[in-house]
Amino acid sequence: MRPELWPAQSADGPESMNTLTFKSNDIHCDGCAASIVRAVSSLSGVHDVKVDVDTKTISVDIEESANPDSIKEAIEDAGFSVT
Repeated sequence: MRPELWPAQSADGPESMNTLTFKSNDIHCDGCAASIVRAVSSLSGVHDVKVDVDTKTISVDIEESANPDSIKEAIEDAGFSVT
C-alpha cells in the first residue's frame, strides 16, 4: 500500500509560514509525486512539500519570503502543468 502523501524533508520553520496549494492533472503515480517533491523541496524558503496522488494536489509550506512563482516554475520544469 502506498502512502497518499509524500512529505519533503522539513526544517524548523520561522514563526510566519504560508501554505500554497496547486493542482496538476499530470500527477498519475508515486514517481510523479517524488519528482515534484525533489523539484520543490530544494527551493529557498520551502519547508514542506506534500503531493496527494489521488486528488492531484500539491501543498507547499513556505516562508513569507519565498517566491510562489519560482515554486510554480519548478513544478512546471519537472514536467507537470499546474493550476
